Amino acid sequence: MEQLTIVIPTYNRPENIKRILSELSKTWAEYSFTVWIFDSGTNDETENVVKEYAAPCLHYRRVDPSMDIDEKTLLAVQEATGQYVLLCGDRYCPRIREIFETIDFERESAEIIALYDSRWEPQKKYCENLTHADYHTKEDFFRDHYWQLILYGGSICRRSLFDGMDLNGLVKSFNKTGFIYPSTLAIQSKGNLFSWRCGEFLEVAPVDSQWVKNKSAIRIWCYQFCLVLDRLKSVLGESVCEEIIATTGKRTEMLTPRNLARYKANGNFTLSIYRKYRKSIFRTCACSKAYLRLLAYSPTFLFAFLRWLRHPRKKK
Repeated sequence: MEQLTIVIPTYNRPENIKRILSELSKTWAEYSFTVWIFDSGTNDETENVVKEYAAPCLHYRRVDPSMDIDEKTLLAVQEATGQYVLLCGDRYCPRIREIFETIDFERESAEIIALYDSRWEPQKKYCENLTHADYHTKEDFFRDHYWQLILYGGSICRRSLFDGMDLNGLVKSFNKTGFIYPSTLAIQSKGNLFSWRCGEFLEVAPVDSQWVKNKSAIRIWCYQFCLVLDRLKSVLGESVCEEIIATTGKRTEMLTPRNLARYKANGNFTLSIYRKYRKSIFRTCACSKAYLRLLAYSPTFLFAFLRWLRHPRKKK
């Protein structure tokens, strides 16, 4: 059995898969790992890219394009074959040498390892303030690290954690709420040892969009996030889930005053959105209720104008 399986769900991003495989192929023979590509694309481009890098440790599976992203994610990790599993999005290229030099898979006994990026200052500072590397209860571990487990490439888990997983039941339970992967880890975990590492574990591809431009950002990161954590109270306990709800927006910087102002400037934090999701906004946001009200009732064009003053568009 190989020490690590990297699973990559993808959808119509052959150029990203080519970039990832180009890097991974350089270390095929050096380390004990396999790569699984789960492709729900609408054409054969990704499959053709995989064929270019054919190797015993590279596997490809075509799945139904109509398959929900949550179902595809859980199917991918469930079918992994390594001792440990790294769920990696198709925007991320694992740095194999860094991973294997940091984690001794032969001696590692943690069920879940949270992975932090030392190049991102908020994550680096967060890790510097953690008082211990190992956790012996999943409640304490998820309280401190759930926010990182949300991210693709944010954790490495024992493959055995997914044994007996009720894939259809989990997909149905978290239907259209998102955050299914970290929630599945919490539900499935039965271990008594968890850990974290900080290093340069991933390379990220350039992106053509940002969360601040996403019309559903507040619904997803406030309303849906609260729904998910409320469902996990029977697993992690009410106080742990409430602390996760209250701290994740600040730790990820998704719901800080600065980013909320950017949402506002893009028309994604309107008065109607505020009124619709007010309760969950208050529970998740890393700022005062007074600031949230001021933001909601202020005209959007004012924030758009202030953004333009700070970042005027360059003339062509």
